[in-house]
Amino acid sequence: MTKKLSLILAFSGTPALIALDEPLVTLDKESIPILYDLIAGSYRNKNTGFLISSHQELGAALLPDEKVLLVKDQTINLIP
Repeated sequence: MTKKLSLILAFSGTPALIALDEPLVTLDKESIPILYDLIAGSYRNKNTGFLISSHQELGAALLPDEKVLLVKDQTINLIP
């Protein structure tokens, strides 16, 4: 519940940027599509940008205009 509450707070108001660190950790399977909908809706309707760090694949088909940066060996690369 703490994770869900922190996500709700992150989406409150109209922030220009939301940073999410490991947003899928501890979420149940039913909540993950809801989170994707919140991200997509905020991106489209509020022009909110997102910086998401995760060790899990985030489902590129569900996130609009997803860009992936790979950090490895002190180098940042854009993954096509």
